[in-house]
This record gives sequence, C-alpha cells and structure tokens, in this order.
Amino acid sequence: MSEIGEETGYWQVVTLTALSGLEEIEDLLGDLPLSTSVFRADDGRWRVEAIVEARPDDWPLPGETTMEPLIQQDWVAQSQAALPAIRIGRFHIRGGWDAPPPVGIIDLVIEAGQAFGTGRHESTTGCLVMLQRIARRRNVRQVLDVGTGAGILAICAARLTNARAVGTDIDAKSIDVARENAWLNDAGHLCGFEHADGVRHGLVVRNRPYDLVFANILARPLVAMAADVAREVAPDGDLVLAGLLTRQVPMIMARYRLEGLQLAEEWRSNGWSVLRLHRPGGVT
Repeated sequence: MSEIGEETGYWQVVTLTALSGLEEIEDLLGDLPLSTSVFRADDGRWRVEAIVEARPDDWPLPGETTMEPLIQQDWVAQSQAALPAIRIGRFHIRGGWDAPPPVGIIDLVIEAGQAFGTGRHESTTGCLVMLQRIARRRNVRQVLDVGTGAGILAICAARLTNARAVGTDIDAKSIDVARENAWLNDAGHLCGFEHADGVRHGLVVRNRPYDLVFANILARPLVAMAADVAREVAPDGDLVLAGLLTRQVPMIMARYRLEGLQLAEEWRSNGWSVLRLHRPGGVT
C-alpha cells in the first residue's frame, strides 16, 4: 500500500449493502467488529464501516465489500479533516482547524485522536440534548461519564453547569486524549479522568454521589454493567444511557428497572436511542 503511516494490526472493512435496516445488519455482524459505523450512501444502500482484529475469511454481510489493513495515521488524520463543525443546542463542536462560533455559544474544540467520540454520532448528540434538558430543569452538581472516550460528555457537562465531572475509560489512550481536551476547553479544573474498568476506581468513589451519570457504550456492556452503573446514581438523580439501537431499549429497560430506575425520557434518531432514567426521590 502507498499510504504513509503505521499499520495497527487491525483491518477496516467497508460494505455497501442493500439489506433492509440496522437490525438486520447488527444481527449478521454479531460480535465480530470492534467498532461499526452505519449510514446511508448516496445510492440509498447502507454503507457499513467496521474495524476488526484480523482479516475475516468469511464476512457475513452481502454486497460490495473492500478490506484493507488499518493505517493509524490515515484513519485519524483523514477522518478528522473531513468532519465539519456541528451545533447541538448551545454547544458548537469543532476541530482546531475550524473558525470559532459567535459570542455566547459554548465553543468546544475536540480532537479525538485515538479515542472514540467527536460528537458526530447520534448517541453523543442525544446525550448532549439530554444534558441540556436536564440542566434547564435543575442544578447539576456532580457528573460521572462511564466510557468517556475523548471526554466530550464530561467536558460539556462541566462547561454548561460548572459541575465537577469524573470520566473513566477502559482504554488508557482515551484518558490521555480526554485530559488534553479538558484543558484545551477550559474545563481541566473541573474534570478528572482515570483509566478504569467501568466505575472501579478510587476517583469515582471519592466523588460520590452523582446526580447525573452518562454511560454511552453499547447495549451488551450496558446490561452487564447495570448494577455497578446504577449504584452510582443518587436519589433524585438521572442516568443517561446511549450507544443502543431503538430495538434494544426493552432489553435495557428490563435490566435497569431491577436496579430501581425508571424511564423518564427517550430521544431517537436514525434507529438509535438515548434514554434518561431517573432514580425516584423527587420530580422527574
């Protein structure tokens, strides 16, 4: 290959498929990809971009498929350069190459680097919509962001509400990126990020209780982590869950109701759902 950069050992698989919807694509892929992005191509078919650990001998999706080794430099630099600035309510999220917004808008420069989360996915958008709705209803004092990635949710919460925010991620590189993003966006004094498996870290324990918890991961990990994540939500607090398809909501709610949480609100876009769950103790 002629690209300049270092091969990661992973492979990128891109398929243009005429399958009927997201549910069918997810069922066929199962647990094979490490990460997946799905969106409509110009011709109406689904474009599926997946990262896998090794070149698959038997790719499950029908359609036009290309496979190539993942080049770290091209994956980051080229994808970032193609991302325009976006506006989500009071937040203006941009790369460092974009011009700042007008005065009065919360300007955020997010350089995701090797971490997940630039604010462009429906799940992140829905979380930021929920954050602003919650902040209009009540004061937010203490925030936990489980699976923080580039730190965008914790940073946005700190900038919007002046709350203390704690973020954890199982990927150590993400924590470095999140810390850098926090200081870049004038939130370093309010945000703390640590490498941890879910909520298992002293920083999480020391900053309890949390009246707002984010978990923007995937449906299966959300189910597996339900007891630990729900335990961090204070009475009268809210838990925002994301990274799940709309068809997975009943499975998620069946598990989290067992932890004493109630569905207060659901946001949907392009087959994705973001849930606000509330722990009773006051107004929902």
